[in-house]
Amino acid sequence: MKSKIFNINTQSNFLCILTICIAVFISGYSISNNIKQRNELLEYDDKINEYQDRVQFLIKTISTREYLVQKAQLTELNTNAQITSLNGDTITLNDLIGETDKLFFTISENSCSACIDIEMSILENYVNIIGNNNVIILASYKNLRYLKLFKQQLKIDIDIYNIVEPIGFPIDFGDLPFFYVINSSNKIMNLFIPEKSLPNLSKQYYNILIDEFKINQKE
Repeated sequence: MKSKIFNINTQSNFLCILTICIAVFISGYSISNNIKQRNELLEYDDKINEYQDRVQFLIKTISTREYLVQKAQLTELNTNAQITSLNGDTITLNDLIGETDKLFFTISENSCSACIDIEMSILENYVNIIGNNNVIILASYKNLRYLKLFKQQLKIDIDIYNIVEPIGFPIDFGDLPFFYVINSSNKIMNLFIPEKSLPNLSKQYYNILIDEFKINQKE
């Protein structure tokens, strides 16, 4: 009789321990799963906040640049301003314009190099259509040697000139690289400030220019 009682007690104890173990395992799994889900939610929230910050930055950036564009649009430049070639020859801005529109890309020695590199890589696909002779880089470099090195690194064959004296922009663009067209009336048109994180905007800009340059060539 004692043996049977012992077996019954042993089985009961075993079942009790097993039940406790299962309960602990389920509880532990549930806690672990909850922690994992919470961490995933926190990580998701961080990504959302990062995305929102990025969107706000882009909105602010585009708004600021749009303001600059509107301020400079249709301004008449000082085409008598002196510029120098990489060989050191001095000419005026007017010598470059002539009777056809020209696309200028203005950069400075302190401009974002990554921004310029991205734009040049995109421009490679369009420069032949617009016309190499219709695209000119105007730079503000104190050291002409650095500008020559920049020219050597370019994969496209376009002329580069260094600004000697102010050409008459109504506002200061700082070190922002920017594009604009100077028409035969010496006025700024199609001014565009690229954003390296939005390369599609640059592509749209070039496509618009292609149509306009084709019209001008027919005329």
